[in-house]
Amino acid sequence: RIMAEQHTLGKFFKDADVKRRLIVVLELAALETVKTKNDYQLFNCDDHTIYLKKGERDPNEARPDITHQCLLTLLDSPLNKAGLLKVYIHTARGVLIDVNPMTRIPRTFKRFSGLMVQLLHQLSIRATNGPDKLFHVIKNPVTAHLPVGARIIGTSSQAKSLVDLWDYVPALFGKTMPSTSIPLAVGSSSSSSTPSSSSSSSSSSSSSSSSSAPAPSEPERPSKKKKRAVATEGGGFVEKLKSDEPKDDREVVVFVIGAMATGKVETDYVQEEICFSSYPLSASVACGKLCCAFERLWGVL
Repeated sequence: RIMAEQHTLGKFFKDADVKRRLIVVLELAALETVKTKNDYQLFNCDDHTIYLKKGERDPNEARPDITHQCLLTLLDSPLNKAGLLKVYIHTARGVLIDVNPMTRIPRTFKRFSGLMVQLLHQLSIRATNGPDKLFHVIKNPVTAHLPVGARIIGTSSQAKSLVDLWDYVPALFGKTMPSTSIPLAVGSSSSSSTPSSSSSSSSSSSSSSSSSAPAPSEPERPSKKKKRAVATEGGGFVEKLKSDEPKDDREVVVFVIGAMATGKVETDYVQEEICFSSYPLSASVACGKLCCAFERLWGVL
């Protein structure tokens, strides 16, 4: 049975209160049940080859293990434990599933299969230690559950636009990827580490070369935008820009990832399509690369 995992690295907010959120939609997930002699099972290409031959179906259409791998990658990520990730599953049969971010996905595929069969028949799965729904089937379309005005981006290895996530993700919000190094304080340098020696040398040299040396120029005034180091929950530092001008700091974006073995996701709600690798990637690796980019941008360690 599945248990709800209580994350301690972050706080989960309602969708209306979240200013930063990555929403991942796993499209064309191969989740369907099949009736065997004894009970219902999750249809997969390893255990149900007879049904594949009878129905003349492609074994690539029965790959629920891809969805299992994606959920393990997404829900185990630091981004999810910080409360900055939301996952939806849209199956090839048109079933839309809402995934609770506090869900602990079973590690073995056999236990995961049993839970998916229970979900598809009972339409929801509750935690054993509380009333929370960990999975529940919701009404289509998926756009009805996405934030209004959020940018929806599709991913495909066949997309014409090849981008670098470390440049593309910050550019979505008009930012640059922060550095992980700890910035030096303003005015600190190697010469300022020994104030006694520098002051004595400057005083002695000022008496001898006061007439010939030009007057020191006035230091440049800092701009309105000042960089500051902000300590994150993981103990690291990121550089953020502090602006005096008010601006919309809402950072919500939707990425659509295909949870199938082959093919391309073709939906009518995707606004643009990108490719972020020169090589074909599995859906789980694509989810991992996406989470790493947003973790770096939002300072989640």
